[in-house]
Amino acid sequence: MSIIKPNNNTLQRMADQWRITAGFNTTGGDVTANWERIDTDGPGLIRSGVSQSSGIFTFPETGIYFITAQSYVSATSGAISSQAINLKTTLDNSSYSTAALSYDSSSTTNYNASFFCSTLFDVTDTSTHKVKLSVITGGTSIFDGSTSHTATAMTFIRLGDT
Repeated sequence: MSIIKPNNNTLQRMADQWRITAGFNTTGGDVTANWERIDTDGPGLIRSGVSQSSGIFTFPETGIYFITAQSYVSATSGAISSQAINLKTTLDNSSYSTAALSYDSSSTTNYNASFFCSTLFDVTDTSTHKVKLSVITGGTSIFDGSTSHTATAMTFIRLGDT
């Protein structure tokens, strides 16, 4: 049996997870407030993690990242034609475009849904390559948030070098 010894070329993995601390009503837009790094129920953080300002996430180093977004959404004030979560990325720290989208629609009242989407993102420059979460609704929806459980959240895992 041979033992693999780490060297200077050892993969530097990173893992981090952030969530919204309070539910919010919205008709859509970027999720800019109430983000916290998950800190309950034995969270796992590998290395320094991402940083966040007004809902815009900055990566600690270049590399290929697996990014997921999730949300639990409800609409209790009538039928909502559509709801979605949207991972948006930028390569120039300015113009954002949709990298991943999870969408559902319903014509019923008291509607509840769980959304999940993911993308691989090649971060070649940490000053220009960023990501944010946006939500889309066809009416007013309630996106769940809490400091004690994870409902609306993003997960970041660095898979390897770019």
